[in-house]
Amino acid sequence: MAWPWENVERWLASAEGEPPGSSAPPSSSVQTDILSVYDRYAPELLRLAFAATGSKDAAREALHDAFVALLASLRSGESIPSHREFLYQSLRDSLVLRTPREDSPHQARATASVSPDYDAPIRAADIRRRLRRIASPRELEMIQLRAQGLSYHEIAMLLQITPGTVASTLARVFRKIRKAFTEE
Repeated sequence: MAWPWENVERWLASAEGEPPGSSAPPSSSVQTDILSVYDRYAPELLRLAFAATGSKDAAREALHDAFVALLASLRSGESIPSHREFLYQSLRDSLVLRTPREDSPHQARATASVSPDYDAPIRAADIRRRLRRIASPRELEMIQLRAQGLSYHEIAMLLQITPGTVASTLARVFRKIRKAFTEE
């Protein structure tokens, strides 16, 4: 599937306040459903991801993750009542999993002045126990790899499965986790 990346460049430029460049519409006269969804929601999602990350590359990757999750869910036959809501949640999940590679000096100073939280190991053990009840070991492995910053493609290569399987599995398990942790 060809993604209209020329539109992405235009949307990124508008998100940064630059005047949009002229770009030709996709060459295909017939768009599939996913491309029409992409054309409809990608601009606002990309602006949101760019505002959250401050990086064009990270914004593109988060947007890609969200649409891969949508595509995987649609291909698996899952009923998605609202594409927009699903994409926003997938984008949020993708952005949350992206941890900064290096701490800034300001963050280091701020964390140095914080008193230790002695209850953190107890809470962490409780969260791990609850996660083991919610997710399978394979799903937990995928979450851990994703939290380490690996892309869906890298996880798929490590686990010898398709990237679509990784995307759909992570989307499903994050929904289960969200539901379990918000019920309390």
